[in-house]
Amino acid sequence: MLKLTPDGQALIDELIEHRAGTIATILERLPETRRRTLANAMLSFAEAAGEIPGNSAWKLGWARASSQGSTGQG
Repeated sequence: MLKLTPDGQALIDELIEHRAGTIATILERLPETRRRTLANAMLSFAEAAGEIPGNSAWKLGWARASSQGSTGQG
């Protein structure tokens, strides 16, 4: 089994934070209805791929529109 060093974990955390910000910025450029549709599709895809547990989508910077707003950022 591989384990991350503290520096490695810090890098992963930084990349996840950057990814979340980038996704939120892109989603904000879309009209509201398209934003919701895309966010839901992205979440469903990630869940189906096993990328994230169903209740952890907020870590990626988005969530289902009905649960935390359109981007999951506030």
